[in-house]
Amino acid sequence: NFTGTATSTTYTISGTVMDDTGRLPLDGVTIAFFDGFTVETEITAGGGNYSHTVPINWTGTVSPSLTGYLFNPSLANIGPVTANVTQDFIYSVATYTISGMVMDEDFNPIPDVTLTLSTGGTAMSGIDGTYSFTVFHGWSGTVTPSATGWRFEPLRRTYNNVTSNRTSQFYIGTPSNARVTISGTVKQSDGTGIPGVILTFAPGGTTITDD
Repeated sequence: NFTGTATSTTYTISGTVMDDTGRLPLDGVTIAFFDGFTVETEITAGGGNYSHTVPINWTGTVSPSLTGYLFNPSLANIGPVTANVTQDFIYSVATYTISGMVMDEDFNPIPDVTLTLSTGGTAMSGIDGTYSFTVFHGWSGTVTPSATGWRFEPLRRTYNNVTSNRTSQFYIGTPSNARVTISGTVKQSDGTGIPGVILTFAPGGTTITDD
């Protein structure tokens, strides 16, 4: 006679999807299990957790996915499975680059232009006129260029739900020739105005006081 001991014919592959601090789990992540022939999926829930049952000696890959997020590892090779397996994943929010160049009407670069994000933060154009900054997946806001003595076209750019890199975001600058007003009064010691006084401005320009 022989006495047999039952052995499990299935095991679980389970784990958690967390941020790199280990404090923020992520629900709603699709976990795909691919054995070379068939794809089966689970969705993380209840604190970033997932669990999937596979047959003994299962071999394949496990990969997480969710729009707007990156995962480490992006794909895990597992098997042959002969015991329960724990496979965790670390996520980060995807980022994208908004970049371009600031130039004048003759296509000469304009350095030191400040590009201000409506949500906070700035970038500065370099000596070659180029600029670049990073935003998170889904970012919405405006970017406004500014520099003393210049006006720009367009005045600003508006972005809604950024989900990819945005390149060739150009701004054309023209000298503003901005003028300011200098005013005042030329008075006698008793406070009465003195008309007809010629005021000369360097490097150029004159004006005459009114009556």
